Amino acid sequence: MSSVERNVAGLAIVREGETLIFDCGEGTQRQMMRYGVSFAFREILFTHYHADHMLGVTGLMRTWDPGPHAPGHLYGPRGAARILGLRSAWGSSGTGFPSTSSSSSPATGSVGTI
Repeated sequence: MSSVERNVAGLAIVREGETLIFDCGEGTQRQMMRYGVSFAFREILFTHYHADHMLGVTGLMRTWDPGPHAPGHLYGPRGAARILGLRSAWGSSGTGFPSTSSSSSPATGSVGTI
């Protein structure tokens, strides 16, 4: 259970003006606001699809601003298009920006759009 002091999986790395988000457990959005992490990132990368690594994506996507011309992109292991594409069923529809989902290949580490 997440709280102000305790959070589930979610990691933001800020380097040279770029923010990378890995996993998005419940409470990630609150922790980003608390620590001043920019919502101007373009991608969220998921390591796997356990609930404690992805249930915060609904709230985060509602405040996410990938920029006027940059589509948001969700990356994850095999099945990303199917699983992350269901985000509208989680209440993330109507977020006001286009987004796509991709799977990465465990054999090569490459990412391709599905």
